[in-house]
Amino acid sequence: MEYWIWLSQLPGIGPISQKKLLAFFGGPLEIYLSSLPDLLEVDGIGEQTAKKIIEFRIDHVAGIIKQVERLRINVRPYENRIYSEVFSCKRSPVLFYYIGKLPEKRGVAIVGARRCTHDAKRATEEIASLLAGNGVAVISGLAKGIDSYAHTTCLKVGGYTMAVLANGVDICYPKEHKRLYEQIIADGGAVLSSYPPGVKPHPKYFVERNAHISAWSTDVIVVQASEKSGSLTTARFALEQNRNLYAVPHSINLPEAKGSNQLLASGARIYTGPESLAHLGIKNNPNVHAGAPIYSLTQFEENIVTHLRKVGNCSFSELSHHLKVPELELTPTILQLEMHNILKIRGTTISCR
Repeated sequence: MEYWIWLSQLPGIGPISQKKLLAFFGGPLEIYLSSLPDLLEVDGIGEQTAKKIIEFRIDHVAGIIKQVERLRINVRPYENRIYSEVFSCKRSPVLFYYIGKLPEKRGVAIVGARRCTHDAKRATEEIASLLAGNGVAVISGLAKGIDSYAHTTCLKVGGYTMAVLANGVDICYPKEHKRLYEQIIADGGAVLSSYPPGVKPHPKYFVERNAHISAWSTDVIVVQASEKSGSLTTARFALEQNRNLYAVPHSINLPEAKGSNQLLASGARIYTGPESLAHLGIKNNPNVHAGAPIYSLTQFEENIVTHLRKVGNCSFSELSHHLKVPELELTPTILQLEMHNILKIRGTTISCR
């Protein structure tokens, strides 16, 4: 596996050229052992690039190999034809790193805004529950908002979900989703990335991440997106990769949905319910394992819930004062509990559901 890692890290040589090299030589070890004249026979490989390949030795990726082995990270290379429709996408790398269990086949991507409306959250939960109950893998990006609601709902009904990351799989981003990240793996799903362990998130990596979300999907559903939402890049890749693209309709006066409404105006399919996914064999009354436990409270979270049940509701500042915890430290936990439908937030008021 070390030569696959070596190939993926060749400086200045992207997935397209890497796949040309594989097609010509047959495997990464053969590329590694090739001579300058042999490399120059490959379409698009000039002398300067060929020299870079020869000079880039296996010891250059020794640190990555060591980390993969130490952290027990799995590697899925291009040679595996089970996922040929994933790897054949132009932007797909020659290998993916992952922790957990990969889906048996491509799933359906649910993406959208980090800041979404209550209606969008409810639509996400309905779609994720529908897919999970019908045995369809839910693919998303572990981001706040739509992504997290999709993953959480899928787990709640006993389904399979995979989170595609814009950083190494040993890093959880955002940090507030650490419990969700761990639960996805524990419940038989996976976290996956094209980036080696230790790589931290960077704005440009999210674009590639969005391409991979689409690559691992047969269909992409944009639940809600503003004009500048990153999920619109996922939609663009869906069209580029010949995936079925859907958008959930919203009011034309809703700023949070201008981007997704524009997708509909540009020809995306309208998502109206189970009938929209009939080609996947989706049924309206799936066998959902409702009530599957997905979230156990920490002692700190139990203290929060206990206090709120006692007083009925309170503000962030009141809860912060009672627990003797700064509001900045308290807020991520409150949002996590709200995401798991344990608490509800109305303005600055918090209460139990």
